[in-house]
Amino acid sequence: MRDESLAPLVLVVDDYADARFLLSYVLADAGFRLVYAENGPEAIAMAREHHPDAIVMDLHLPGMSGLEAARRIKADAALATIPVVANTLSSAPVTADHAIFDAVCTKPSSPESLVEAVRRVLRFKAEMQRNNL
Repeated sequence: MRDESLAPLVLVVDDYADARFLLSYVLADAGFRLVYAENGPEAIAMAREHHPDAIVMDLHLPGMSGLEAARRIKADAALATIPVVANTLSSAPVTADHAIFDAVCTKPSSPESLVEAVRRVLRFKAEMQRNNL
């Protein structure tokens, strides 16, 4: 039996309850523990409170965009090393603004591609920590 407390913690940020439910189903099935936020300010607060291993962030959030929330997370020294995966409906090409994200998934992404993106950023983070970079 696997120790759930050792599973990586992922903060899921989306303003639509149905999207959060779908993401929670996919990510929990892949073995991740989850916490949730509905908007940018809440995402920043939850990141500070829980210090997740990764964040999956919708870009189109009310009030503060996911891009701005990610910028603020990356600008906070205590949170800067948390990888952020953009999860967006946008079909626009990835721009320089998106460089703040560690990975970008376009909705509707396959469950496998989203899980692989999260796993990939977690592997990269672990490698960076091992190399003290």
